[in-house]
Amino acid sequence: MSDSHALSNSGLVHPTVQVGVNVTVGHASLVGYGAQTDSPTIIGDNVVIGAFCIVYFGANIGQHVLLDDFCKVCPGVTIGDRTKVLYGKHVYDDATIGSDCI
Repeated sequence: MSDSHALSNSGLVHPTVQVGVNVTVGHASLVGYGAQTDSPTIIGDNVVIGAFCIVYFGANIGQHVLLDDFCKVCPGVTIGDRTKVLYGKHVYDDATIGSDCI
């Protein structure tokens, strides 16, 4: 993992989050939110996180994932590679979404 990521003027990524390369975090989004967990928070390579999203501590987001605007990813969630989470969707605690899903 790398510290190479692009942020909007107001997107925030907690320093403990493992961020891949070529990651974009949209306006007013928070990555690494809530109570910290024992599980690492991982954002894979080539991920786009839209505006006004919240990714809680303990989430694991694969490579080439798109989180559309206003999405919420709760603790313990795993999102597989090349998956798209559409506008405003919430993925709740410990859910798993496979690869290549919409």
